[in-house]
Amino acid sequence: MNTHNTHPLPTVRQLLRAAGMALVVAAAILITTVLPAEHGIDPTGIGKTLGLTALNNSQGAVTKSNGNDVVAAVVAAPVISAPVTITSKQATLYRADTRQITLQPGEGLEFKTRLEKVRH
Repeated sequence: MNTHNTHPLPTVRQLLRAAGMALVVAAAILITTVLPAEHGIDPTGIGKTLGLTALNNSQGAVTKSNGNDVVAAVVAAPVISAPVTITSKQATLYRADTRQITLQPGEGLEFKTRLEKVRH
């Protein structure tokens, strides 16, 4: 029984072609998604169409604390610009909470919340 791979290795030309294609795809992804989402740079306009430029609007800051980098991110709730129609009365007013969480490099956090089911 022959267990060796009998397929020939790719040629240098095939490897260069595959690497070139990968480079073109990576550049396309960079220009159409990463730059609009991370830096607000949208040369093609597709980032605005896909809503990726809105991701860049979240405010994040890196500050120094005792010589360590501290990343503080403030995440805001999305703003709804369409008029809202209330179809049922609520016992309490609508409430929005914000939290500022500071993590040291290499730290992680799992934040859980519990919502009470509204009974009518």
